[in-house]
Order: sequence, then structure tokens, then C-alpha cells
Amino acid sequence: MLPIRLLALALLFAGGPSLAQGPPKIDETTLAFRFVSGRFRMPVTCRLRDGTLIEREEAIVVRPDTRRHDRATLRATFFGIDAPEAEHCFNLIEPRLPDRRGVLYLTYKSLRRRDFGVADFRRQLQRGPLEYSIIGGHLQLREIGNRDSAPTTLVFEKEWPFTVGRVLDGSDGDKLLRTVSARAGQRQFHFEFSGPDDFRFSGYYLEAPRSYR
Repeated sequence: MLPIRLLALALLFAGGPSLAQGPPKIDETTLAFRFVSGRFRMPVTCRLRDGTLIEREEAIVVRPDTRRHDRATLRATFFGIDAPEAEHCFNLIEPRLPDRRGVLYLTYKSLRRRDFGVADFRRQLQRGPLEYSIIGGHLQLREIGNRDSAPTTLVFEKEWPFTVGRVLDGSDGDKLLRTVSARAGQRQFHFEFSGPDDFRFSGYYLEAPRSYR
């Protein structure tokens, strides 16, 4: 179960009043959107052709999407790995990382009850990972180090799951994120995506400073 302090942190990032001021009038979907909004980075190590190792990152930016008016959505933008001269890239989680670029549109299903949003969101946090849905978008996957390989494009034409969970102490994700410097208050998330053609991806991300958003 997640501690109540995590809920307080969620409300802080949601821009609402603190728990000491009483429950705010905000629905669960709005809280879930603001909770996961931000710029997140996963540490990556790349080996160049001369054997040199360089440190890079894979960045994902999640923001509310204001251009889709048919339903409330988030826009998750994948910026790939900036290492054009790399022979391959890896980290503690994946021995060979592809370059992932594109945009996915996410939604979150709830009862949208403004009077009970805090209680609804608290229950979901206590149950475990938050469950979002991918409702559209595309990702282009390219093999790093093989310039002759054609990229693979995944088109998300139906709903696919996206979950946001904790990084457990002592896990591989915890060990990975300890390799980069973090400031107090920076959140850590375990992201899991599923998609067409048996696409599955699990990554551990540290929130970047607000100046990057």
C-alpha cells in the first residue's frame, strides 16, 4: 500500500490545496492527469564504435493534450536516445535499447466525481499501479547502431494499457535511478506500455526539474 504522504505529494503536484485545508473539489481523472504530467528521464549508457562509453537518457514528456476535444487526454511524447554514433545502448533493465520516438495519447477512466475525487484517487493509489489507457498515436522504433535497418512503426488504433507504479526499494529500477543525481521531491515512476505486434515496454524514470517541462 502506498503511504498517505504520496497522496499529499500527488495533490501538491496537482496544484490543489493541501490535505490540511480539507479535501479539494477535484475529480479523480484530473488528479491522475496532473500526477503523471511532467518530463521524465531514464538513464542510458551507449557504447561508441571506438569502445567509448557515454551517458545518455531516454526522455518522455507527458502533458495534457488540448487539441483533442472529444475526450480528456494526455499526450506522451517519446524523444528517443540522442546518440547517433552509438554502436548500441543499454542499461540495467534492457541489454539493448531501441530508439523510440513518437506520440501516444492517454486517457484515464473514472467516475469524475468532484466531491469524491480525493477519496477515489487515494483508493487507486493504495491498490497499486494507476491504470491509464493508450487510445491513439504511433511509435517509431529504430535499432541503434544499424544504419541500414528500416524503422518499425507501431500504430495504436485501439486501446492498450499503460500503468504507472512505484519504484520499489532495492529493485533493479531503484538501482538504475541511483546512478543519476536526484533532488529532494523528484518523483520516480515505473512505466509499463503495451501495444500492437506484441509490443511491451517497461522502464524506470526519474522526474526532471520543472524547468525542463
